[in-house]
Amino acid sequence: MRWSRVRVPPSALMKIREIVKFVSMNYLVIYEKTEDGTVWARVPDLSGCYSCGDNLEEAHTNIIEAIELYLETARIEGIAIPPANHFQAELVKVA
Repeated sequence: MRWSRVRVPPSALMKIREIVKFVSMNYLVIYEKTEDGTVWARVPDLSGCYSCGDNLEEAHTNIIEAIELYLETARIEGIAIPPANHFQAELVKVA
């Protein structure tokens, strides 16, 4: 089998870089439990990206789908995808 070089247009390279960047992004998710037991999940770096579930596992599954839809919509609409700026959360005990 012979390999040949293929010239890739710059626009295609940009799309490839964007896909690689998307695949490697990690967003902080904040989970909050309400009085009725519902678990809300939100992504501080993605304005308006939130979801909920009857329990933590369901909220986790739903927020992953919400993030994917948010990013896909941003790409389709040509909106810049916000970088993942938040990298850590901590529970702090206060007396």
